[in-house]
Amino acid sequence: MEQGQVKLLIWSGFALMVLLWTAGAVAVTGLLHWGAGLVDSAHAVELGQAATSLSVPAWLARWFDIGTIHAALDGIVWTRDTLQQAWPGVGAALQWLVPVTWVLWCLGLALMLLLAGAAHALVRRLRPAIAPPATALR
Repeated sequence: MEQGQVKLLIWSGFALMVLLWTAGAVAVTGLLHWGAGLVDSAHAVELGQAATSLSVPAWLARWFDIGTIHAALDGIVWTRDTLQQAWPGVGAALQWLVPVTWVLWCLGLALMLLLAGAAHALVRRLRPAIAPPATALR
């Protein structure tokens, strides 16, 4: 494999990792916003009651036990209720985690950039010492 191809592979891998890392950070912040809104919502109690009374679709019942699905929904409602009672500021804490997520994203991006740059420098440094082509004797 040629040196240029290896460098292209390194930076393509870096770009893919950055894309996945960024998508993960966006998903986490979206979930944090959603969770904070759910916990702080005045309609959270009605939402919890509605979640426990949901009818399970037939296609889902083939894959999972209905009792297990309802137990999981009850567990989610219980967790939400417990968090609201034990820590009234949980919604504000979830909102506070959004900037922390982006700080961690930035640190991860810097680490990936450092590793890609080091790999690039290593490839450049370890290139085979090829002698220049010999001139033809005349």
